[in-house]
Amino acid sequence: MTRVMIDVTRREMARTWSLFSSPVNARKGTLKLLHSPIRMGWNIGDQIGVAQTKNRSEGTGQAVTIVLMNHNGITVDTLLNDDFHAGFIPPPILSYSNTGADAGAGVDADAGAGTSVNLTRPRTLLPALLAVEVVNLSWNIIITGDEFSVVECNSNLPESIPGKQTRAKGW
Repeated sequence: MTRVMIDVTRREMARTWSLFSSPVNARKGTLKLLHSPIRMGWNIGDQIGVAQTKNRSEGTGQAVTIVLMNHNGITVDTLLNDDFHAGFIPPPILSYSNTGADAGAGVDADAGAGTSVNLTRPRTLLPALLAVEVVNLSWNIIITGDEFSVVECNSNLPESIPGKQTRAKGW
């Protein structure tokens, strides 16, 4: 019996996902990202997925292709189906008081005796990013036979699965 081993490697990417850094209008194809797509290792031609943000998981994500990019963001080949919000909730404001008639009232055991702690948002103790996730979906895999040679990926080959950017060349 002959044993066959296939070793699949991928190109290096520092990050495979990011977040929108500003709101996105569906009528524009430019997306500003929290991380630099160039530093993440993304390329023009990469397919990316944009998560859906509808209430109760209604709606679907959308796949688009990068046509231009710089350190601030990307331009994609297709307009997005929806507008997307991007925002930030800062951590709560804490106010402390060591003196006065109400010293000791509402004392937090960890804050020290005589210290009054007032949380403006007691249920939200950590900051939060409210932004859409964007993930790089492109993976180039080349499988060769006995005679190994470096073969560049050929985007002109017909798609194996239409719309999924899968291509194969074989004999």
